Amino acid sequence: MQNVKYLFSSAYLNLPKNLSDEIIEWGEKNILDENIFSKPENPFLGREDSPHITILYGIHSNDYKKIFKLFKNEHSINLELGEIYIFKESFWFDVVTISVKSSDLERLNSKLKANLKHTDKHDFYFPHITIAYVKKKTNVCLEDDKTFDKRNLTIDTIYFSSKNGTKNSFKLK
Repeated sequence: MQNVKYLFSSAYLNLPKNLSDEIIEWGEKNILDENIFSKPENPFLGREDSPHITILYGIHSNDYKKIFKLFKNEHSINLELGEIYIFKESFWFDVVTISVKSSDLERLNSKLKANLKHTDKHDFYFPHITIAYVKKKTNVCLEDDKTFDKRNLTIDTIYFSSKNGTKNSFKLK
């Protein structure tokens, strides 16, 4: 999304284009348009058009160089995709996601939290890929779908998005 302002900065991983396209296509095939939850005043809801994995959202700093210093000795990130999981915590919508398993991501999330001023509304880190925000209880049948389960990936670039939407990337060893 261009020209979008955020409350906070974030560190995240982009997915390889072929996987990103496959996830978008899966969402279009399995989630009906009438089940999508969206609000014109909130561009973050609806279908995810750029699937990614957030390492930490809620970073107060806009200084990407400070964040990338924390990653200077880090190697590529290994992860494994899991089953479809639906976050049901919101009063207004559910979130269809792909769960992600990665001790690398958990370690990097902890590293960022320990070294950066941040705001975090969640008690624990649950790495995932958002597919879509949907109306409550409309897509429960998708939960535990194994389409992406057991796929292994190695990602070597971390992205930083500042509050004003500026994006920078950092290549890992």
